[in-house]
Amino acid sequence: MQVIKKIIRVFYLFKYSNFKTSSLFNNEEVIVWIYPAHILKYLFSDKAIRDFGYITALSKNKIKHRIFIGRNIGKFSNHKILCSFDNVYNQFGFTDYVSSFIHVLEKLELQGNKVFPNSYEARYWENKTFMHKEFARLGISEPKTILCKTLEEASNINLPFPYLIKEEHSCSSNGVYKISSKDELKRLVDSDFLNRNSTFICQELINMRRDLRVIMVKNEIVLHYWRINKSNEWKPTATGFGSQVDFVNFPTHWKSFIIDTFKKLNLTTGAFDIAWQNDDLSTVPIFLEVSPSYQPNPKVDLEKLKMDYGTFKKKLTLRVNYDKEFIKLFHQIQSKVTKDFVGYII
Repeated sequence: MQVIKKIIRVFYLFKYSNFKTSSLFNNEEVIVWIYPAHILKYLFSDKAIRDFGYITALSKNKIKHRIFIGRNIGKFSNHKILCSFDNVYNQFGFTDYVSSFIHVLEKLELQGNKVFPNSYEARYWENKTFMHKEFARLGISEPKTILCKTLEEASNINLPFPYLIKEEHSCSSNGVYKISSKDELKRLVDSDFLNRNSTFICQELINMRRDLRVIMVKNEIVLHYWRINKSNEWKPTATGFGSQVDFVNFPTHWKSFIIDTFKKLNLTTGAFDIAWQNDDLSTVPIFLEVSPSYQPNPKVDLEKLKMDYGTFKKKLTLRVNYDKEFIKLFHQIQSKVTKDFVGYII
């Protein structure tokens, strides 16, 4: 079934993409850089959806551009280059896979290129140490957060049990551990944990059973939804854990506050995860994380499908297909990102 699902995904990828003004050879000002490690893996990946989204936005608005495929992007100077977040740039398998991508972006910028994402934005990609340092510097409301390097440091922090430990480079609720005692802390840190993390994040556990995902492009909220944990116990609210998804309700009295907070970060686009202590919307929002790379959940009516959102994402469905809706939504968002980057009226 998963093979069929992947084939359907590629079908919709090409169905909703547009290559009318694309060129492989002309020296156009705007370049979409495609760097696939393996063509099939690439076509099945979110990276392909992002790249094709750039191309579709440019083509539909008749902006000539070149598609450059391969690794020799360093030969270009004074161009506008669109590329996508992915581990493919980390060819040597470092745990800090972000730094390889940042290095490439910095080199392109030194050669006079305008790049999206730029090297500053890329530092927010799955780099919790950088993100929390910026949150602290900018005065952004967040859970009490302490960065540690050793077991000794973590053993002496001023956080009540239980609290969370997060790996420095991780995403999608991976690398998140609930710590309820010093024995649990020691067992975690005595494993190969420190080999993967030169710094790790110790963080206050917010009493919450839902969080709000808000996706922004510049000053516009382009998508929002609640992820709701239906159990009485804390657990990550990612849809893979069976959370209910609510696309309708939004705390409008906090809209300006959320937008103003995003402006402080100087990001083109990003996804906030926002919570409230005790789920009390009258209190100040707590910004858990932000990422310039994200997977937006398309809005669907799950009551008719009679399944939770995590199941819908994995299941092969024909009448309402997750991959179809995901690609359409991603292209809509990429169109807004491309408009901001290119600077043309599109």
